[in-house]
Amino acid sequence: MKSISSRLAVIYAIAALLIALLQFAYNSYQDFSRQHNVLQQDIERIFDSTKGPAAQAIYDMNTINAQQILDGLKAYNYLLKATIYDELNQEFVSVNLESTPQTKTGTEAITHWLLGRVIESRKSTLQTQQYDSELGDLIIFFSWDIALQPYYANTISMLTSGLIRTFLVFLVIYFVTHLYITQHLNRIVHILQNIFSRPREQQNIRVPKIHKNTEIGMLIDVLNTTNTLRNDAEVALKNLNEELEQKVAERTKELQEANKKLKLQATLDSLTKVNNRRYFMELADKNLERCRRYNRPMCIMMLDIDLFKKINDEHGHKVGDEALIICAQTCLSTLRTTDILGRLGGEEFAILLPETTESEAEQLTRRLIQAMPKNESLQQKGIHMTVSIGLYQMNAQTESVEYALDRADAALYEAKNAGRDRYSINRINEDKLNAV
Repeated sequence: MKSISSRLAVIYAIAALLIALLQFAYNSYQDFSRQHNVLQQDIERIFDSTKGPAAQAIYDMNTINAQQILDGLKAYNYLLKATIYDELNQEFVSVNLESTPQTKTGTEAITHWLLGRVIESRKSTLQTQQYDSELGDLIIFFSWDIALQPYYANTISMLTSGLIRTFLVFLVIYFVTHLYITQHLNRIVHILQNIFSRPREQQNIRVPKIHKNTEIGMLIDVLNTTNTLRNDAEVALKNLNEELEQKVAERTKELQEANKKLKLQATLDSLTKVNNRRYFMELADKNLERCRRYNRPMCIMMLDIDLFKKINDEHGHKVGDEALIICAQTCLSTLRTTDILGRLGGEEFAILLPETTESEAEQLTRRLIQAMPKNESLQQKGIHMTVSIGLYQMNAQTESVEYALDRADAALYEAKNAGRDRYSINRINEDKLNAV
């Protein structure tokens, strides 16, 4: 690897290899996405074609028909097992779909790295067209590793061909550069090695007589001039570095202060100075994850100012903005330091109550409703501001913050419909909301 041709060839080959690898990664990703989507669609089609007959089999209590339906799924080699449960969650029919005992493919680790799992199960509720009631469930287990075997085979083929092309590029570039570049450069390098073998005390390189009028002599003159300019540039560069370090320190301080302001602007509502919708949702998502992990109680409120449009129409938007600010300040003064308040938009606020049971949240809700009308500034303007609140208790099974907000919002509308200036609780296991 000491010759220039070999080094150039290696450089070009590495570049070609990187390009080939990038192209391989892109094509592999496209193929994986396409194969993954196709498999997802296949699974959906399997469920769509199986749910109706399976539901009818349960309805008819026909285990033989259900057995035949599940046996038909053996055509898909990546399906491992299918089970039908009745409405009492008792096993109705179960079929092992593996045609042969499962063997190690050697790609399980790759599949787990790509998807986070090797075997997955899907569940679907069974209903008939005549009745809307649930008759049971269909659960299918399938192997991503087996389903992705065609993708792995194609990927290995692409990688092999790419490596072969890269090796051929290396050979072509090596011979071309050696014939047209390297053998000529080697002569110049040999001369320069003799010139630069002078002692280091020698400041300038002496031009051999035979090269005074050649390109080598011109190159040495340029090197000597460059050496002098380099020494001068080092001094100037040192001074410039000191000046730049001082400026960088000043700019860094200014940037840190600007970042603090930007962070506040990005996370706070410009009018009420409480968390804006985006930052509230971010904090709520983190707390929901903690709630799920440690199975801790947590509640969420939706708070809305009653007849806010009337305040705007009768007193103007300036007073309306004042009412929003007072509402936010009243909430902050009433809530605990661990509670999270955010303005979702308009006159709607959301409140997250970590480590709080429903009964504790209900007490806090009463205090909020009682505190709102007591503002002297609004009372002097003839405004008796009240709020309605919807409350929902979250738990480890809560799907998402958006789902919890929807439940709390439903309770809020129940409180509005019940006469405003009150709260309503949306409970998971109760069909009706309770307005208080």
